[in-house]
Amino acid sequence: MASAALKEGELRFRKLLNEISSVAVQGYGANLETHYWNQASEILYGYTASEAIGRPLTELIIPPEMVAGVKNAVVGMLGSDYPIPTEELPLMRKDGSRIDVISSHAIFRVPGRAPELF
Repeated sequence: MASAALKEGELRFRKLLNEISSVAVQGYGANLETHYWNQASEILYGYTASEAIGRPLTELIIPPEMVAGVKNAVVGMLGSDYPIPTEELPLMRKDGSRIDVISSHAIFRVPGRAPELF
């Protein structure tokens, strides 16, 4: 019974992250390499998940003038376990145009594995 409830909860969570078209979510590691890219990210930024996964966010959506600051913020977040503060940022689309987004972050830690950021 508990495992069925757990599986149902996981399916619900996956559907929520994958199919809500107005909430773009990216998962990435400490090196900013993308591990997760939902459908809303595809719509917003213009990259398919297969184009984005495995590439650093700095090659995808982080404008060049923000790269150093983003890297420092990630290091700070990993060192303190406090997420980067939510703020509005001008990020880049695949075509090079800019879009203002509200950026919010979370850390996901599993013992024995490298942390993942969202």
